[in-house]
Amino acid sequence: MRFSIFVRWHACILMVFLAIGVSARVCYAEESHGHESEDHAAASNGDDHEHGEADHAAHGDDGHGDGGHDEGEAGHHDAEHDAFHIDTSAPPLMPDARLLIFSLVTFLLYVFLAKRFAWLPLIEGLDAREARVNRALADAEQARIEAEKLLADHRTRMSAVTEEVRGIVAAARSAAEKEKARVIAEADREAAALRDGALAEIDAARQAAMADLDTQVDGQANAAVDHLLRPRF
Repeated sequence: MRFSIFVRWHACILMVFLAIGVSARVCYAEESHGHESEDHAAASNGDDHEHGEADHAAHGDDGHGDGGHDEGEAGHHDAEHDAFHIDTSAPPLMPDARLLIFSLVTFLLYVFLAKRFAWLPLIEGLDAREARVNRALADAEQARIEAEKLLADHRTRMSAVTEEVRGIVAAARSAAEKEKARVIAEADREAAALRDGALAEIDAARQAAMADLDTQVDGQANAAVDHLLRPRF
């Protein structure tokens, strides 16, 4: 990531300096063309002055007036055509040694200053940011590992507690079943004892009633026998 930013930064700088070089070359070409135009104007003024003197001399000479005037105009037009003639065969962006040297020196100076005051702080800032990001990632990874450990420990404890609860529930259920069986057995014993006691009491009462009935029957039988036998004796 940092290398990509660095390459983009260099590419932008190179494009800026190429644009500056092209602009400077165009300006230099326009300036050269302006100087050529000024030189051409000065040459035209000189030709006009010479042409005026030639016309004055021609008017003074009656024998050569018309011929000299025509020849002077033809020479003047040829001079103008030569002065305004521009060589278009040369490329418009021909490299100039002075401009190249100036651009190279400027670029090297800019590289030195940028490296001194921009790139080094930028790289240091990127390194610091990368270190912070790495630390944050390491802390996050450590926190994730600790969270996973805590989660595993919690799951282990929950499993142990669940097993313990299941054991307690099973023991309580077993104890309840045993207590239920004991209570039922005791109730059965008590019921059997009560039943046996009641049966014994019923049997004793029956025996007592039978004995009392036997006694009464014997007494009544004896009384009846006595009643029947008493008049005879």
